[in-house]
Amino acid sequence: MAHYLNVDQLLEEAANHGDKIPAPHIRALESAAQALAFAIATVRGDVAIIEDASFQSGFGGLCVGFGPVNDGDECPEDFRDYDPSSTWAEGEDEEPPRCTKTGQHRDTGRGVCCDCDAIIETSSAWKA
Repeated sequence: MAHYLNVDQLLEEAANHGDKIPAPHIRALESAAQALAFAIATVRGDVAIIEDASFQSGFGGLCVGFGPVNDGDECPEDFRDYDPSSTWAEGEDEEPPRCTKTGQHRDTGRGVCCDCDAIIETSSAWKA
């Protein structure tokens, strides 16, 4: 017999045990999610990472924020199904992070532009 937990449930269980679970275990999963998100954004080319991977206990689980690559880009149809109430899926205008040199939304997930390694400026509207 086995009882299966998905990754978010594992992280919730770790959060329930506070300081008894070493933080590097949680950070390792966040890092893996960030790397996967970067690969997805790179392969697709029609989405950019606008918020780094983070675990949000009790709200969303392990999440990565995606947004438009360029101003005015609509949320791809297949992405809308994942979070239909997001401001991007609903077509609301917010200002995503921009490269300080190119002005594009090309975040590597490390706070730098994937085109030129310039610092990405994040609008306060995009901070939780």
